[in-house]
Amino acid sequence: MSKAQIKESVSIWRFRREVSLGTLLHVLAILVMVITAWCNLQNQFVLIRRDLNELIRANVKLNEQLEKLSGKCLEHEYRINNLEGPRRPKTTGHKVVAIHNSDQ
Repeated sequence: MSKAQIKESVSIWRFRREVSLGTLLHVLAILVMVITAWCNLQNQFVLIRRDLNELIRANVKLNEQLEKLSGKCLEHEYRINNLEGPRRPKTTGHKVVAIHNSDQ
């Protein structure tokens, strides 16, 4: 091999090494960004899970209060019915008259 060929192969090798190093750095930067995004996503999931647990607890508490209020409402309705006495169905006092057509 002549010196020119050796020089040419060395310069090609260096060029390829620089491209490979640049590519490696790009891949490394992408991996760091992916890992950072993954960690941030996991943190967001933790926050969402905590918020959902708080909402579930608040919903259970609200349902218990609504059940208590419903029971009290029913109690008061029974008391009012007992105080007013038995109700009779209202009658209008109108008579029902049947009309027959004699043409048929």
